[in-house]
Amino acid sequence: MVELFARAVHVECYSGYTYAQEPRAVIMEGRRHEILRITARWRTPSGPAFRIETCMGPHILRYDETMDVWTLASPAPAEEAEEQPGGEEA
Repeated sequence: MVELFARAVHVECYSGYTYAQEPRAVIMEGRRHEILRITARWRTPSGPAFRIETCMGPHILRYDETMDVWTLASPAPAEEAEEQPGGEEA
């Protein structure tokens, strides 16, 4: 998948049986952006990943379990509609 940029962000998430089970909001530059919808979720070698929609538009949100870091990326326009490898629709 081609990404335009990725940046480290803080994330509020629901953690039932495991941490980072379902993200609820992204905090970026001191502003809280509620996650309106999770359209896909999948697992990468480094941790869970989600295709989300916020008031800022569609994004890819990933959690690196080893580094304990969330990253938010904007997908390239042609990539937005494609399903992620091994992904399941939410």
